Amino acid sequence: MVGKIVPHIPFDYLVVDIKSQTDAPVENCSFLRIGFNEYQAIGAKELSVISGIKHAEINELISSAAVEKMLVLYNGADFENYCRQSKLKNLYAQTFQLCSALVYPIFLADNGIFTVSFYSRKLEAYHSDHLALLINLQQSLSSLASAISSATRSIENKPAIVTGFNDIVGNSNSLLSVLDLVTQVAPLDTSVLILGESGTGKERIADSLHNHSARKQKPLVKINCATLPHSLIESELFGHEKGAFTGAAERQMGKFELASGGTIFLDEIGELPLDQQVKLLRVLQEKEITRVGGKQAIKVDVRVIAATNRNLEKEVAEGRFRLDLYYRLNVFPIQLPALRERKDDIRQLAYHFARLFCKKNNRVFPGLSVQMLTELEVYHWPGNIRELENIIEQSMILNDGKKEVTLRRPLQPAGALQQQAINTINSLDDVKNLQQQNEKEYISAILKKAGGRIRGKGGAAELLNQKPTTLESRMARLGIKKGDFLI
Repeated sequence: MVGKIVPHIPFDYLVVDIKSQTDAPVENCSFLRIGFNEYQAIGAKELSVISGIKHAEINELISSAAVEKMLVLYNGADFENYCRQSKLKNLYAQTFQLCSALVYPIFLADNGIFTVSFYSRKLEAYHSDHLALLINLQQSLSSLASAISSATRSIENKPAIVTGFNDIVGNSNSLLSVLDLVTQVAPLDTSVLILGESGTGKERIADSLHNHSARKQKPLVKINCATLPHSLIESELFGHEKGAFTGAAERQMGKFELASGGTIFLDEIGELPLDQQVKLLRVLQEKEITRVGGKQAIKVDVRVIAATNRNLEKEVAEGRFRLDLYYRLNVFPIQLPALRERKDDIRQLAYHFARLFCKKNNRVFPGLSVQMLTELEVYHWPGNIRELENIIEQSMILNDGKKEVTLRRPLQPAGALQQQAINTINSLDDVKNLQQQNEKEYISAILKKAGGRIRGKGGAAELLNQKPTTLESRMARLGIKKGDFLI
């Protein structure tokens, strides 16, 4: 029940306060998010163990706490002030590193109050749209109230695991945020653009999007645009008729036709030549293809997922990628974090790859040494998850099976290779800064064109083909103030 709320109202910690009567003590139940669709019920006993505060003191804080009676959100400095007014709220914030809150009271028929408080580790997690959504979700939250009221009578310290992402390992905040987005967009036919460095698992996310969609019984056709010979791209994508060109001995269906009814995954879309981008754009707009050498248009029903490790906005600015195709693909972008940004997952990934190797090669898993795990966690991982998998496989091959696995070569490159790696990292940082500057200038130009208006017809959100809330979030991240562009 708790997990059903996450796609609508994201949270890392959820607290329910129940005050059945005016003079009754507050009953309390909370849930800590520890994985995707994985939650641990936290009672007073568990909170005492985690925080190091005596059980009796926790009980006193809970029973004497004031129950919230207003629908309100707290971000940034407002959240800090909110926590200063309550020892219990401050305890939550300090114990679980929380940075924002959304409070929703439900007034019960017996004059009691049932208050749901959503907490997030993100600084600006909640906004006015969440308030409006909670009002619309009142019926669902009433059902949740009944379920949690029962839970408070019997809290078990067991996580509820219903992940549905069998090939994705980890529970870091950055990964969970990505999986939340996947859950939201997967049931729709919306085009998705997966962004991220090489080796971050873009294909795995594409698999998940398809497997959680209504098209999951139909084909998922994958094509790597970087590996296609220029002369065969059109034939591979759209098919060809017999005799269309030398060597075309028979009619062949293209990838789009094979994927009809299902999903097509265009990996490394940034590598597609400009002349082929025009033809792809027409297919996406018209939803029909024409085979090479053919004259009849063929209708296709496909959901398009694209991926790239390039900055497509920069590619557009430098004339290597069509702006209209970029907008057609970038309806719902999902940015994957680099492995160095989700180091909490490295240990789990290392064990996962080691066990997979042992299962595949019928070996007994000897374990991983503490020293090895420590070295893995401090390494920068320019090759991301793919590099980690390769290093684990190499170490497993060289291990004699009699003792824990250790690294057989240093992870830090030496001499000229080390300097090259440092230069690469610095270059990546420079590119990231340049990307942010380009993004800021681009959004500023659109805002200026829209006269500072974000919402409504002709507003910046419409011009950028984005949700107003998404645009406002990007503006806040880049330090763009709407007032600077008002006419």
